[in-house]
Amino acid sequence: MLAPFIIVALVAFLIFNFHPAKVFLGEVGSMFLGLTLAVLQIRGLTYGGYFYLGYAIIITAFPITDVLWSIVRRGKHYHELRQFNEHYLGAHYFSYVQWWCDTCTFP
Repeated sequence: MLAPFIIVALVAFLIFNFHPAKVFLGEVGSMFLGLTLAVLQIRGLTYGGYFYLGYAIIITAFPITDVLWSIVRRGKHYHELRQFNEHYLGAHYFSYVQWWCDTCTFP
């Protein structure tokens, strides 16, 4: 029941986040959104609600893939994991998709 409200809130946030941005999500908002997605995933596993679980997995698929790809690539090229590297998957993603789409989908 919570997922439709989150989707509506993110669409409203997206409307006000076009250039020039008037509303910013911030650290507290992104933490709350991440917590909400985690709760939706746990509830989906617990109660068998595949509707919630499917959307939560789709939304969190990109960040999880990005982290795993960075670990594999850095381990392969012997880069330190704590050091910043501009050749991560997110940098390539931003070059192909507009930044507002990423803000709405992957906070």
